[in-house]
Amino acid sequence: MLDPTIKLFEFLEALPDAVIIVDASGRIAHLNAGVTRLLGHTRDTLEGHHLSALIPPRLRDAHAAHFRQFVTQPHESRLMTERPILFALARGGLEVPVSVTLAPLELNGERCTIAVMRDEARLHRHLGEAVSRAETDPLTGLWNRRAALEHLERLVTRKEPFALLFLDLVGFKQFNDQHGHHVGDEVLSAVAGRIRSSVRTPDAAARFGGDEFLVVMAGMRDAALLRVRAQAMAERIVQPMHVRTVSRGPNVTIGAALFPDQGATVEALLQGADQAMYLAKRAGLGFCLLGESPQRFPVSES
Repeated sequence: MLDPTIKLFEFLEALPDAVIIVDASGRIAHLNAGVTRLLGHTRDTLEGHHLSALIPPRLRDAHAAHFRQFVTQPHESRLMTERPILFALARGGLEVPVSVTLAPLELNGERCTIAVMRDEARLHRHLGEAVSRAETDPLTGLWNRRAALEHLERLVTRKEPFALLFLDLVGFKQFNDQHGHHVGDEVLSAVAGRIRSSVRTPDAAARFGGDEFLVVMAGMRDAALLRVRAQAMAERIVQPMHVRTVSRGPNVTIGAALFPDQGATVEALLQGADQAMYLAKRAGLGFCLLGESPQRFPVSES
């Protein structure tokens, strides 16, 4: 029969996390390959050494106190501290953020402690990537509808003034039918880039769905300034572009509403901007601010 200790060590080798086994005196009895991946240390450099070799000097006293508390109290698996992140000392002196879970272990008749270290930097990086994917439209790289609505709710809750612009590409369905969706997707991506380059750092832009985009101009109160900036954005969007068989920019219609004067809720603002956009489109013009007459903006040359 295979030695249970060998089975344990084989299991530890298969784990993605860094694992060390510490004896009652605080010396490292075993470590898995995850320790090498995370911290660069090998068995030759660590086994037999005191656990403090993995602790930054400034944290050793606090760590020793936590470890003593664990080994002197009734053993149960738990996080080493309530702090979300600790630091382990990697080879070369780099401090690596980790979380540590401790558990009791009897190894060859000796009471030991097994410590599992998880790479918090990697976890947070992956979480950040997941959040980014959840908030980002995969085609254009702009915010998606969900992220835009959450942003609007935050602004309304904080009662910060802003302008909401609803952008619609004129005749894009027919364009897709004529040129194919693969070309249409490239045009949408190019339009998104032009919108992104038209907004300031505090502003936000999103693909709201299909060929509809949404822009939030932070701090915007002035209707005249809003018209100037909306026109500049429209002029950039309709500039000629060269995407496969397409050489002209798409036409765009923009409807706008101001918070808080023209809507006190996100729903009211979206309805107002959409209504203004519809009025501008029905008039064959490029822009309309809610409550005002539509006005002409430049259109793309056919």
